[in-house]
Amino acid sequence: MKALPSIAFSAFSGTAGDVTAKVSKGRQVLSVRTTQPHVCTPPQAAARNRLADISRAYPRLTQEQMRAWEELAAHLDFPAVLGQKAGYSGINAFVCVNSSLRMAGLPLRSDAPDWREHIPTVLFSDMWLSPDRVVITGLQPPRETMLLVFRMSPAQSPGTVSAWERTVVITPGMRPDWGDADLTASCASVLGVTPRPGQRYFCTLCWMDAATGLTGRDIRLSLLCRTESIAGNTYVPRNRVTSEGALSMAGVARADIEVTPGSSVLNADITLTESTRDGIVMLSLPLPQDDFLTGYGYVVGRTGAAGGYRTQTYSVSLREYLGEYAVMLFHLGGCDDLDADILSTGIFFKSDYD
Repeated sequence: MKALPSIAFSAFSGTAGDVTAKVSKGRQVLSVRTTQPHVCTPPQAAARNRLADISRAYPRLTQEQMRAWEELAAHLDFPAVLGQKAGYSGINAFVCVNSSLRMAGLPLRSDAPDWREHIPTVLFSDMWLSPDRVVITGLQPPRETMLLVFRMSPAQSPGTVSAWERTVVITPGMRPDWGDADLTASCASVLGVTPRPGQRYFCTLCWMDAATGLTGRDIRLSLLCRTESIAGNTYVPRNRVTSEGALSMAGVARADIEVTPGSSVLNADITLTESTRDGIVMLSLPLPQDDFLTGYGYVVGRTGAAGGYRTQTYSVSLREYLGEYAVMLFHLGGCDDLDADILSTGIFFKSDYD
């Protein structure tokens, strides 16, 4: 707050309470001290508690374990400070690795991972960043233990050309689903809004090994929100049916069925708990409003334990039935065990069942 010179304050300078006075360019200037609101949001409290818990766990390690973390810290690629690589200690490496594990909901590590473990960079075929979806396709996890770490934030102004250090974690560890990562719901939940058309967004991607907590190098992307993908393609929804939101389930614990777009390849991941009358297992879902997949295919399941598996064959039918969308499995052959796991690929034959 500025004030014109006056008899009362013409020679006054200093601080009184929350008010500071000074003379600037022949004028008396009064300013009010900024106060910290000391408001801690739930995410901030969770992050601080997480770091505090991890830091308190380090002194409980043995001397041998601490030496292993010191060796790891000497080889980790930490960010440079003022253009020079700073020296980091074992507790820095311990907190860095275990923070990644804790954010992904994984247990902490007491033993340092092998610093020679190589984490490849992320490879993918295409990505959509639009108001309707944030989807990455064609991901190739190098190992089953690899989880995708994705960060994103919008540019603060049209002239911003680099802001990757300000990105926020959208997902701390997602397992790709048949090579795809649908981040739409996560982005809306974390950022509070959906991507805005024409807005520039800064994104980073990397793999994290769930077995070690180590992460690979970031892939940095600067993208404009638009309908087309970064390769200029139009998004084609996957022909997929799952048990999520089922109206009724008879003999099915879970189901995930997909027909690969542009082909007749049927992928089925189904867990059966029992066979109903006449060997029919049924899953009922709400009837989709748009065009939906109808047809049938053949898949193979197994039952029993390792070393003594027994095979069974099924036909899978997708169709409209009594005003609902039905997934029917017919037991064709094999043993008569009630429970079975189906993780199979087959040929899908489209049919309208007229």
